[in-house]
Amino acid sequence: MPLLQTKNFRAQLKNYHQSHPWKTRVIFLSLIFILTLVVIRLILPQTIIYNATSWLKQQNIDSTIESVNINLLNGTVSLVNAKGSRDGKALFNIGLIDIHWHWAPLSDKTIAVTKVVLDKLNVDIEQYTDTVIIGGVKIALKKPLESNIEQADEAVENNTSWAATLDEIIFSNLNICYLKHLSEIAKAQDDNKLIDYCLQLENLSWQGSIHYATDKNLIASEIIPVSTAGDFSLTGLNITDNRLNQSLAKLRSTTFNDVTINGLNDIRIKEIIINHLSALQRSDDNNGATVALAKLSVTDLIYATDNLSIDAINFSELKAHVSINKNGKFEHDKWRLTDDDKSSTKTDKKQPVSNKPFNLSINTLSLATEETILFTDNSTTPVTKAGLQKLFFETSKLYTAKPETNSPFKLSATTTRHSTIDIAGTAKLFANKISFDADGKLKGFDLRAASPAAKKAIGHIIKSGQLDADLTLRAKEGVLDSNIALSLYHFNIKAESKKDAEKLDKDFGMPLNQTLVLLRDKDNSIHLDIPITGDTSNPDFNPMHAIIKATSKAATVTLITFYTPYGLIYAGGNILFDLATAMNFDPVEFSPGLSTLDTAGKKQLNTLATLMTEKPQIRLTLCGMTNNRDTLSLATDLEKQSDKNDLPLSNKQSSALLELAQQRQINTKNYLIKKSGISHDRLILCEPEHLTDDETISGVEINI
Repeated sequence: MPLLQTKNFRAQLKNYHQSHPWKTRVIFLSLIFILTLVVIRLILPQTIIYNATSWLKQQNIDSTIESVNINLLNGTVSLVNAKGSRDGKALFNIGLIDIHWHWAPLSDKTIAVTKVVLDKLNVDIEQYTDTVIIGGVKIALKKPLESNIEQADEAVENNTSWAATLDEIIFSNLNICYLKHLSEIAKAQDDNKLIDYCLQLENLSWQGSIHYATDKNLIASEIIPVSTAGDFSLTGLNITDNRLNQSLAKLRSTTFNDVTINGLNDIRIKEIIINHLSALQRSDDNNGATVALAKLSVTDLIYATDNLSIDAINFSELKAHVSINKNGKFEHDKWRLTDDDKSSTKTDKKQPVSNKPFNLSINTLSLATEETILFTDNSTTPVTKAGLQKLFFETSKLYTAKPETNSPFKLSATTTRHSTIDIAGTAKLFANKISFDADGKLKGFDLRAASPAAKKAIGHIIKSGQLDADLTLRAKEGVLDSNIALSLYHFNIKAESKKDAEKLDKDFGMPLNQTLVLLRDKDNSIHLDIPITGDTSNPDFNPMHAIIKATSKAATVTLITFYTPYGLIYAGGNILFDLATAMNFDPVEFSPGLSTLDTAGKKQLNTLATLMTEKPQIRLTLCGMTNNRDTLSLATDLEKQSDKNDLPLSNKQSSALLELAQQRQINTKNYLIKKSGISHDRLILCEPEHLTDDETISGVEINI
């Protein structure tokens, strides 16, 4: 019975084939195609797994692959759970690779990939001058890596017959470590290790389209004919430097919205948002970073052939901690490559030089934060600590192509010690010679914060002091014409040693502490106008030297202006005193042979009393003097002597003259005490003298 049925079925097929020959052929080919797909589906994945693991075994890598799934009808291929190890050490781990594509565009020589998924990738990459190792697989470099890259670039340039498109990319849970040595693999040691980074990434996503060599216009005009349109996002990035076992950078998330690229010389990004970025982990704080910010936004970025324009850049909640170690080096210097490292990474390839300048245009730039920005200097004793707890800065019209444009700016800040800084004005930042015009105020700056730095730099300790300043900041084509109106309150500075004091006095041009005493008002404040001048384009210009010179000059002018009405000896534009010894005032003159004050002398002392009231810190030295006129007044018999400059004196006459000089300075002191209420300890008597030269006065010399 079954045999009869089989014969009947064959007869029916034969009759159907004779009556419908083309349909029969189509059905037959379809059956063959389906059978082939089934065979491929069953055999090809296992063949791929076997060949892959066998090849890795030849590389001395033990590997496993859970599955390879291929669906030719739908255009998908995936690899699941591929792992490799050597001697028990994991070399790579791939959780999932999933690729989707369309077949139809192949007829137009276009590879159309619609989706690429990569999940749970763990791989180590090692680079040496002669070898690259990826996941344990060694790849010998017959030529320097740079040459290989150049050859690859040339291949890309010369091969545009095929096009490609890519729509969606999703990478997740990536852990990639990269190690670079500056030697051959056989000579690799820790001391020639340049880079040892590990990158961890939670998610990377591209939603949109990427086209390569699909636009004929781009093929004709661009070396790399790439165009894109879409959005890019990245979350959970952490880069660790294994040499330091610290984080180089951490990023919570970033998005690039509306990314449009038409060749590498036409790039447009509507918005870039970076959230919670931190960089350069500090050694003294496991959770701290040298710099961090809560948000950075960039809007309307356009790049077109040596021109970059940005509508707005905004920094929010910037936090920073810059410090100097005890050895005098910055803490973040540990992240920098050494000079030897830099030289080793250079190539002999000559880079093309463009004669066209690169132009940058930023319409607005702002920074606002209430996070702490700190500076710490551990090389001083005690440690210097200063910082800001609030900062706002904004500027606009930053155009390198228009260097004569005035860019307005505004800065306001509050320090960690509650002082405030406010500056506003304009500047030509990109001119060949910088110009600026700004005004500002500094209020309540606690000078004790600078004491450790002052101790280290000039050997002085700032015991107390608060600073206010009105800033007039001007520069025209590099020439400074600025002024700082300083107000110092209860400012006291002390030298660590006599040597330190002498050195600073020499640099300053006058004894600092004595100058401060002379400048103090009765409320213990000091007010100075300090002009700052100089040519900033001069390579020898030193701003610190300019400030010291200007401060010294301002102090001198202030002293002259204030003290001249009180009898300061000053004439013809020359200062006739030396602050290293004393400031001299007009002497109080007496009638020859007398020690009583006359009306003119009393008036003169009243003026000095007013000065001492205004300047309660100053002390006066009173030096009684006698001369030959006093001698002739007391010893009339000597009048007959022909040489009045060499009068013979007896011991009694000499004693009488010294007594007269003594009494003159005593009477002067008593008058200031009794009539003007000056404290006795502010009036210092010196050893009386009798001199015979023509310039000696008959009276009391007064100096500070």
